[in-house]
Amino acid sequence: MHTRLLGALGALLIIATPLLGQAPSPTPVADSSSPVFQAAPLVAQVPAPPPMPTPNQAPPPGATVYQAPPDYVPTLPPERMRVASSEPYHIWVRGELLAWWVKNAPLPAPIAVVTDAAGNSQTVIGSSSANFGEITGGRVALGAWFDDHNNYGFETSFFSLDRRSNNQSVASDGNGNPSIGLSYLSATPGQSGEFIQFLSTPGTFSGNILVSSTLELWGAEVSGAMCLLRTGGFEFTALAGFRYAELRENLNIIGGSTNINSGDFLVLNDQFATRNQFYGGQLGARVNWQGERFALDVTGKLALGATHQIVDIQGNSLDSTNGLLPGGFYAQPSNIGHYTATQFGIIPSLELKLSYLLSQRWRLFVGYDFMYWNQLVRPGNQLDRNVNLTQSPLLGNGALTGPASPTAPLFSRSDFWAQGMTFGFEFRF
Repeated sequence: MHTRLLGALGALLIIATPLLGQAPSPTPVADSSSPVFQAAPLVAQVPAPPPMPTPNQAPPPGATVYQAPPDYVPTLPPERMRVASSEPYHIWVRGELLAWWVKNAPLPAPIAVVTDAAGNSQTVIGSSSANFGEITGGRVALGAWFDDHNNYGFETSFFSLDRRSNNQSVASDGNGNPSIGLSYLSATPGQSGEFIQFLSTPGTFSGNILVSSTLELWGAEVSGAMCLLRTGGFEFTALAGFRYAELRENLNIIGGSTNINSGDFLVLNDQFATRNQFYGGQLGARVNWQGERFALDVTGKLALGATHQIVDIQGNSLDSTNGLLPGGFYAQPSNIGHYTATQFGIIPSLELKLSYLLSQRWRLFVGYDFMYWNQLVRPGNQLDRNVNLTQSPLLGNGALTGPASPTAPLFSRSDFWAQGMTFGFEFRF
């Protein structure tokens, strides 16, 4: 019984050995002349693979070569979407025509008034604002990508609006009808309340008043650009850089009066000039969608910095007897001068552009821009109607008596905006 058990175990061990991956029992050594046993090779002979062709070498005969279809576009996994761009360009240039409107220039107080025969006065210039209407201008921009995948780059732009004027005037006829004059609040000792400095009086003086406002706006910026996402037809780019903006305005008030009988004349000239200069850092983002023929760009930016402000007040008088004298009417020795201040500034802006692709390199676009600027000094807000005429060498005795008025600087501030349409082209290469 033990012999059979040992024999059975031996048979199972012989059968299970190849199944368990164990090495087989040594091959019995046989005589080389034995017809039954032949020596087997220990290692199988595998044929060497054919040599790989070099990049410019034709494939070996019989090899199968895969040909991609003509419309095949390689795709990348999501984690690598940002690093590839289907655009073949690295530099772009834009030229734009601007048609903008700006916030009216403030003229908050009555300036020129007309008085009828019954003594009733009506403000004809002032207590309103100066409308500049549509202002044309231009903008140029240049941008470039630094890397082959169009992920890191920069862009810079410069814009300027044409100088625009608004003129308002009123005049009497040759006989001095109607009565016109400059309205003011008297600070002369012994007087108080609303007064009129008449420049025309029926039968005695003829006169006229001209109020002229001018405006100039321009700016420049430069930003670094980094593409954060590019997938399908969409692209999201972050922007960071520097912005400069400048607004210059002037308000001139000229009043003239001529004696109908003698021909003697006088001219009062006031000039209020302001200049706002913004310097600041800027952050923004752009979202771009591009289809087969159309593209849409939406760009938002926010600039934070300092606005350097200048108020310059000058005035003089001219008459046929004394010649040129210091001080006009609202500009007197008490407020004439050059004044500066600095104000925290904010400029948010929005740009929309709808483009039509003429070719892979050329596109035409139409767009809309909006720009806001906080707390600016504007000329009409610097006019102080509290006037002490004793200091005027022409209308008083030239020696100040009582309070020094008008006072300066006022630095009365208000917000500003500009918006409008843009038309232009873009060239990419």
